[in-house]
Amino acid sequence: MNLTKIEWCDYTWNPITGCTNNCEYCYARKIARRFPKKFNGFKPTFYENRLIEPYNTPPPKKRKPWIKKAFPNTSLTFTVSMGDMFAAPDFLWINKILGVFWDCNPYGKDLRLHFDHEFHIFQVLTKFPSNLWHYLPHDNIPMNLWLGVTVNFNKELPKLDCLTIHRRGIRFVSFEPIFEEVKLSLLPRWLDWIIIGGMTGSRKMNCETNPEMRSWIENIINFADKHDIPVFIKDNAKYPEKIRKFPYGGEI
Repeated sequence: MNLTKIEWCDYTWNPITGCTNNCEYCYARKIARRFPKKFNGFKPTFYENRLIEPYNTPPPKKRKPWIKKAFPNTSLTFTVSMGDMFAAPDFLWINKILGVFWDCNPYGKDLRLHFDHEFHIFQVLTKFPSNLWHYLPHDNIPMNLWLGVTVNFNKELPKLDCLTIHRRGIRFVSFEPIFEEVKLSLLPRWLDWIIIGGMTGSRKMNCETNPEMRSWIENIINFADKHDIPVFIKDNAKYPEKIRKFPYGGEI
């Protein structure tokens, strides 16, 4: 596990790396191109030796204050940041990772508090949400798994319906990078969290380089406020106001 500068989590954890989606703006793929041996050419790969890492990894001593305020005793762990957990899934891979989720769940399998391991909330983003229905146990998904879908264009919004498989936990969308004004009529009201970000690198896209993005973000914020959905805006969006809200409360 690695400490990360990503604003909405403490750690990244990669028991799987690689993806088959070929997004031209994927930061993980760019890193993998620089270090092809380290990431097996970005082919989906499982690293069983990394499964032990969350058990003995406590919240970092120096935490982002907005995370510490919201989750003082639980680490936020972005799982498979260097790929997509559901790009080319294998039942064995998924089941072993789910076992770690359960073991590090602050509520345990029977929803009673236990203290056997360090506590983690595992945040998973996917571009392949239809695979959730094939590889997750519909009635036995741990509550400390936050499931999210990356959406860059309005045509991808219907994919969010696949998140309804997760009836007990947090379901969220990440508009990063956000490329167009979101059709709010297609955005589910049952979402638990919305992340918004810009695009970095040589093709920067944010509220400074693309001023109309500010109105796109404001529209999402207004929608979210109306439906009590917390919003987290990343710094790379260059939005003038700091908005860093989480499910279950906590904000800066």
